[in-house]
Amino acid sequence: MGPHFCLGAHLARAEAVALLRALRPHLPHLRRAGPTQRLASNFMNGIKSLPVRLVR
Repeated sequence: MGPHFCLGAHLARAEAVALLRALRPHLPHLRRAGPTQRLASNFMNGIKSLPVRLVR
């Protein structure tokens, strides 16, 4: 928030919602396929990579 709020933040939120809705039916079948890589940044906190696999 504030005067420097990212103009693309609303689009990023909408994309995240669409992704999670598409993954919802598959979530019980997703398993971690490798280590989580954190984003190395002084400005952002996040995940750079989170490998998963679909198990049936």
